This record gives sequence, structure tokens and C-alpha cells, in this order.
Amino acid sequence: MQNRDNGLYKRLIIRCVLAAAGVLFCIFILPEIINLFLPFIIALIVAAILNPLVNFINRKLKISRRITALVFDLLVFLVIASLISLLVYTVINEAISLATNIQMNWKDITAMLGKLGDSFDWLHNILPPQAVEFLEGIEESVAVFIQNISKRLLSSVVPAAAALTTKTGSILTVFIIAILAAYFTIADYNRIAEMVKKHIGERAGRYVSILKAAVVNALGRYLKSQLLLALSAFLFMFAALAIYGQPYALLIALGLGVIDFLPIVGTIAVLVPWGIIELILGNFGKGVFLIVIGVAFFLIRKVIEPKIVGSQTGLHPLAALMSMYVGLQLSGIWGAIIGPIVLMLIISIVKSGIFENTLLDLKQLSARISGALTRGDEDSPEP
Repeated sequence: MQNRDNGLYKRLIIRCVLAAAGVLFCIFILPEIINLFLPFIIALIVAAILNPLVNFINRKLKISRRITALVFDLLVFLVIASLISLLVYTVINEAISLATNIQMNWKDITAMLGKLGDSFDWLHNILPPQAVEFLEGIEESVAVFIQNISKRLLSSVVPAAAALTTKTGSILTVFIIAILAAYFTIADYNRIAEMVKKHIGERAGRYVSILKAAVVNALGRYLKSQLLLALSAFLFMFAALAIYGQPYALLIALGLGVIDFLPIVGTIAVLVPWGIIELILGNFGKGVFLIVIGVAFFLIRKVIEPKIVGSQTGLHPLAALMSMYVGLQLSGIWGAIIGPIVLMLIISIVKSGIFENTLLDLKQLSARISGALTRGDEDSPEP
């Protein structure tokens, strides 16, 4: 009995040490490895996604695998480069345009705020002096806030653009290496996969397959939930813009749906600046409308997101919400995005049976602790 207990404790201690080492590795070492091998990791992901399609074309159309790999490789990276360039250019251009418009039309903005304040003069005769001072302070704060927007945008965008320009060389190097690595990986993907299976062994290969299936399952279901959220954004925006009578409502709503699908960027990041520009130009009604629908969908998304993510990923809405919040607290916006994926990955790995022996040992330890406590209560003398 004593030997069995010692063996149980030794196994649990070893597994706890390995788990702690794994956590420390993921926190401190893994990010450095990813940064060092980033182009090759990108290439491996692209190759894994494209390999089934390349296999199908190679098998059905009898086209050379290397030619197919080259065509798809260049096409994928061309699309990625175009989207990134368009996004960066649009953000920088709109930010500079907004800041410039605020500075050029500052007199009109102050006049508009003055008229807006004058329209509430009747409240001065109703409200107590403290409330009137509070409202006047709000008006002044809004004016200062709008004025500071232009200064902060220019002071942030210009250095950011300069920093991006200085890093263009390293970014271009990573991009070119990723293109070449992706081509070589796609061209010999099947051969590389067989070689890896041969060298890592059957047992390790089984664990790798389980982890791969868990990652693909988690990412696939999470992307499906994000597509549903983007579709919700498209339908909401199209209905709102069409009712308002906005020209090209369908095209604008489609663009907002695509933007909502992108990480970090959301529809509110487009609609609120657009609404502010309309206010600056004197289109008060349209500006308020755009800001209202932007904020409204932002709030709606925060309500439906845990439910949709939960229904598509199998997570309870509370678990999905909790994983988003914990991720947000640990790593900001990216943490909120990755949190549900990490939780799904952990659940998938646990369900796969990898930790079955560890769970059995924990159950045995719990049973023995419970038994020891029960015996202690029974052996205690009665008062």
C-alpha cells in the first residue's frame, strides 16, 4: 500500500513539474521561437491549408504538383499583401484626413457646438445652478476632446507611418522568405509529412495527430462563429443603411461585414470616425445616425458574441464569456480573440484521452485524501 502511494505521489509530482515547465515554456520561450521562425510557421500554415486542394488538382487534372504549388502560393500571398496594404493605407489616410478636417473646420465645429448648446438654453431656467454648470462643463469637455483628436491622430499616425516605413525592409524579408518556404513546403508536403511520421515514432505521431485534430477543430469552429458574427453585422448594417436611404447601402454593408470579421478592427472603428466627419461637415443628422448604429451594433455584438461562439464551439455562453474576459485581462484585444480558442483546445485535448492517466491519478489522490479525512473524523474522540 505504501509503495502504491509513493508511486502515485511520484507520478503526480513529475506531471506537475512537466505541466509547470510547459506553461513557462509557452509564456517565455515559445513567443521567441515563433518570432525567430515566423516566416516558416506562416509557410507551414499556408501549406497545410492548401495541400488538400493541391492534392485534388494533381490527382484529377494531372497537373504538375510544383506548378500548382507555385500558382497557389503566389496567389495566396498576393491576396494577403493586397489586403494588408489596403487596410494600412485606408487607416492612415482616413486618420490624417479626419485630423486635417478638424483643424481646417474648427471654427465651424465650435459654431455648431455653440448652436447645439443654445438649443438647450431653456434648461437653464429649470435646472439648479450646479446642474447648469455641469452641462456647460460637458460642452467644454466635448470641444476639448474633439480638438485633441486631431493633435493625437497626427502625433500618433505620423510616427507610426515612419516606424512602418523603417521596418519595411524586415517585413519584406519575412514576406519573401515565407513565400519561398511555402512553395517548397507545398511542393513536398506529402513527402515531408511521411518523413516526420517515420522519425517521431508511432506513439508520438498519435499524440501529434490528436493535437492537430484539436487545433483544426478549435480554429474551424471559432472561424465559423466569427463568420456568423460578420454576417450579422452585414444584415444589421444593410437594414439600417437601407432604411436611412444611404446610397450603395448593400456595398457599404458588405464592406462593414468584412471589416467586422477582421481581428481587432470592428464596424465601430469605421462608423464612429465617419459620423464625426459628417458632424464636422455640418451633416448633423447623418453623423448622429452613423455614430448611433456603430455604438448600437457594438453593444449588440457584445451580447450575441458569447451566445454565437458558444453555440458553434460547444462552449457554454458563460464559459465563452469568461474565456474572452480572462484573455482580455491577460493580453488585451488579442487575448479576447484567442481566449475561446485556447479553452476549446484544452477541452479537446482533455477529451482526446491524453491526460486520462493523470486524471485517474488525481481521482485516486482525491479518494485517498477523502478517506484519510473520514478516518480522522471517525477516530476522533467524542466529547
